[in-house]
Amino acid sequence: MSGVARNQRGGENFSKALVSGALGVSHAFLDSLGNTVAKVLGDGSMDVSGELRGPIGTITDGSGIDWGASNRTIFNTGGGGGTQTVAASSNVTLGGWHILVVSPPSTTATTLVYPAGWTWLGDAADTTLEVGQGHMILLLSNGTSDAGVIAWCGHSAQSLIGLLELDDLSDVDTVTLGPAAAGDVLYHGAGLFQPVALSLLAMAPNANVTAHADVDMVSHAPATGDLWQWNGTHWVPKSQRELLQIAQFRRSGVLTIASSTTPVVIGLATEDFKDSDFTHSTSTNTENVTINTTGLYKIGFSGSPSGSAGTRDVVEFRVQRDPLGAGSFANIPGFRARSYVRVLGASEGSTASLSPELVSLNATDIIRCRMACLDGTTTVSIGTNDFTLTLERVG
Repeated sequence: MSGVARNQRGGENFSKALVSGALGVSHAFLDSLGNTVAKVLGDGSMDVSGELRGPIGTITDGSGIDWGASNRTIFNTGGGGGTQTVAASSNVTLGGWHILVVSPPSTTATTLVYPAGWTWLGDAADTTLEVGQGHMILLLSNGTSDAGVIAWCGHSAQSLIGLLELDDLSDVDTVTLGPAAAGDVLYHGAGLFQPVALSLLAMAPNANVTAHADVDMVSHAPATGDLWQWNGTHWVPKSQRELLQIAQFRRSGVLTIASSTTPVVIGLATEDFKDSDFTHSTSTNTENVTINTTGLYKIGFSGSPSGSAGTRDVVEFRVQRDPLGAGSFANIPGFRARSYVRVLGASEGSTASLSPELVSLNATDIIRCRMACLDGTTTVSIGTNDFTLTLERVG
């Protein structure tokens, strides 16, 4: 036995049902269907013509079809979850027909029970409906009871997703990642399908980050512990040291202040570190450090002045700034430290230091340090490596 059915839009239902001669369907039965049946084809098929449509009724759980009161009716049943039973038919009429639409369950699976007397053509309808599935069943009567009802199941266990909103499906989540945008695709992750931009699929598990057009790991080979940095056109791997912008300069040679309160600048001819945010010369104007990048900086220093026997003086160190390199230096408020030097015997000294403090600087600003003897009555000096200036860009 075989059966074919189509469900088309525009109100047309089951346009053709093919049944083999082995069914034993009588010509009297076919004739009794009236204009519903146009002819019996020579190949043993039944050509059902006319419009299979009529009023729509509903069968509740435990009730059956009343063939006499509602002949040629489209019935709906099931869909609430649990067990839905279609009870025994009543007033079955020879040659009658019905379409039974089993609605898709809303949230839970549905188990369906049909009358035992129905004869199924081909495969019987599935008795268990998963969420989003439904049946359409054509019923033809070759008698006056359920024992004469021939049932053909079309669209058995076919997905009825088209009747639902996508997010109504239990394994689709369009909330967590937000509503889908044009061009998005569904990506299965964490047990759910979620909308993801097609361009982001390279971030899927096991995908190589080099799949991104804005990542460069060829000219900048990565190493363990590297971080990402944007260089203006690409993300490139950088070591944590490379991500820092620091500079440190030291005094080379002795600088002496003899009995004077006039401040003197401190030349720094030795470079310990100098990253690209800083410009400095070890031969010309060694006291000046030029800022190359506008940002937030930490500045600190440490100085160790000393004197000869009988020295008693207060030494002050200050950090100065020349805004935009215009040639007008001024003290940065708060960036200073003092040291009291008293020498009773041989050469002795002390230390003055400034813990790194924050200051906003602009590109082309110039930073320098200077020292002064506030008493101005004795000679004080700093020697090689006795003064260090440290800078760091932090933002």
